[in-house]
Amino acid sequence: EMRARARAAGHGLDVPSPEDRLAHAIAHAQLHNRQAVSRRLVLKDIVDIQVLGDGFAIDGGLLDRLFASPPDRWAAGGLVEAAEAFGAAPDSVATDAERAWAEGALARLRWPSWRTRLALPGDTLRLEAFRLAHEDGHMARRIAMLASPRLAGEAARARAYKQRQRLWA
Repeated sequence: EMRARARAAGHGLDVPSPEDRLAHAIAHAQLHNRQAVSRRLVLKDIVDIQVLGDGFAIDGGLLDRLFASPPDRWAAGGLVEAAEAFGAAPDSVATDAERAWAEGALARLRWPSWRTRLALPGDTLRLEAFRLAHEDGHMARRIAMLASPRLAGEAARARAYKQRQRLWA
């Protein structure tokens, strides 16, 4: 389906449609980076929605087609709903759960830095619980990491880097 919607860009390359690029940006922010789990907004994601969503309506039907499972649809709709507060997306039809996610994420942007830092351990626990429940092999990777000093060191460096990114966001 993606290939059918793509347009030729020359040199034998195809560029995905704006709809598919938008779906990728939303999925990357909310699902891959798991922003939906901790109700975290990254302003770059909102700018991406504004740029990629320009020229067509981001409505419930579009999100339903792009994100079939209810948790994925809720996560995507929550980001789009939050983006609307910045004027970054046209009005969409959001569910109550998506509106609640957006309100929580927007409120979190106004937190003082001490509260953001204080929330990081809870965010980490929620993320780990989510990954344990939804990712095959996550427990085995964590056990292997604890058994290997090299893997534990790499994980600690990666975690410190990610935490700096989260605090900056």
